[in-house]
This record gives sequence, structure tokens and C-alpha cells, in this order.
Amino acid sequence: MLESLGHIVVQPSEGAAPDAPRQRAYVKVYAKHHNGETHFFKDGYTTRRGYFDYASVSSNDLERVSRFAILVLDIASKGSLILEAAPPTM
Repeated sequence: MLESLGHIVVQPSEGAAPDAPRQRAYVKVYAKHHNGETHFFKDGYTTRRGYFDYASVSSNDLERVSRFAILVLDIASKGSLILEAAPPTM
């Protein structure tokens, strides 16, 4: 996770080929706002290199975010993961 940039990189699990990024993994992001409310923020799929930018949106919503909850579903490996992250510092 590249938390300072607002990116995650979905990599293979241990024992898998290290040069095989998890492309097309589904990512769903929820944001907890400073007032305590939680809302859907963004979703999408990882790139061919396994990247997903969870913080960039075309509005000023990022200013209100105190924390992110990130769900990653990888159908190819039949795995899932839930992460928490702070908003990016940049």
C-alpha cells in the first residue's frame, strides 16, 4: 500500500509467481468523514500492473475524509482483503 499517495498495489500471495500482478481485482472504497459519517467513495478495478488509486476523485470530497476502508476482491485467486488507510498526505 502506498498510503501517502492514496494508491494500493495488489500483489500475488506467497508462493505465486512474483511477476504476476493481480490485474482486474475489484476494489471498493468507503470513506469515514470527520463528522463520523461513512459513505461510499469509489470503486473500480486494478490496472494491468495491479495498481488502484483509491483517493483521487473529481470533487473536493477528499478534504472531508478522516479514514478509508478498502475492500479488495480477487476472483482469479478467490481471495479478498479489507484494509484501512489514512487519506494521502499529498
